[in-house]
Amino acid sequence: MKNTPISRRIALAALASLPVAARSLRYGAAEDDVNAVIKRAVDGMANVKSFHFKMETLDGTATIMGSLELRGVEGDVVRPASFQATLDAKASIVAVDVQVVSINGSVWITNPLQAGKWEQVANGAEAGDGSISTLTSLINPDRLFLIAIQVLEDPSIDGNEEIDGTPTTRVVGQFYPNSISTLTGLGTATPADAPNTDFLSSDPVDLRFWVADDGKVLRIEEEGPLTDTESRDVLRRFSFTDFDKPVDIEPPV
Repeated sequence: MKNTPISRRIALAALASLPVAARSLRYGAAEDDVNAVIKRAVDGMANVKSFHFKMETLDGTATIMGSLELRGVEGDVVRPASFQATLDAKASIVAVDVQVVSINGSVWITNPLQAGKWEQVANGAEAGDGSISTLTSLINPDRLFLIAIQVLEDPSIDGNEEIDGTPTTRVVGQFYPNSISTLTGLGTATPADAPNTDFLSSDPVDLRFWVADDGKVLRIEEEGPLTDTESRDVLRRFSFTDFDKPVDIEPPV
C-alpha cells in the first residue's frame, strides 16, 4: 500500500471502517438513485403537454439541410405531434433564419434565400424526402434528444446544480444515436412522427441532463457528432421552459 496516494489511503480506510451492510447499502442506493432519477425525468416529461425550447451550438460545427451551419434553434413543442421553430444558421458567410412548422407530419419551411416565403415540404403521412425527416429529427427535441434519456449507457449522477433558481440533479452517460430507432418521442403518438435514424452515427456520444424534483428536464447537453458532416468537438445545449403554457401552432398562411 506504500505506493497508494495519501488521499486514496484515507478514503479506503474510511470505507473499511463502515459496517459491511452499510457499504453494500451505499453502493446499491447509488445505482438505484440514478435509475429513479431517469424514471422521474421520463415520467415527468411524458406528462407535459407543451414546452418552449432553445438550442445553442456551444462548440464545434453542427450542420443541417446539407450546407447550413446550425448555430441555434428556438421554438415550441405541442404534444402529441406539432412543433414550430426558428433556426439561426449560416450559409457560407451569410447569416440566415429558417422557420419550420410541423403539424401531424405535415411540414412547412421558409426558403432561406427568400425570406418569408413558405413551402410545404411534407404532407401528413407522406414524409417527403429524407432530408426533411432529418431536419425535423435534429431540431425537434422530442424526436431525438428527449428520447436519448431512455437509452443512456452507464448513467451516473454527477451532482446537483441550480438552474434559474430551481434545484436539479445532473445525470451523465452515453448513448448510441442510431439506437433510438425502436422508440418514439415521449409525447409522440403517431408512427409517422417516429424519429428518422438512418442518418445518425453508430458511435457513442456523451449526454448529460438536468432534472428538477418534479421530473421536468430543464437542460440537455449533447457532445459529439450525430452525423458524419459534423465536427468531432460539436457541443449543443437544449434549454426547456414554459411547461404546459398554451401555445397555438397553425399552418402558415
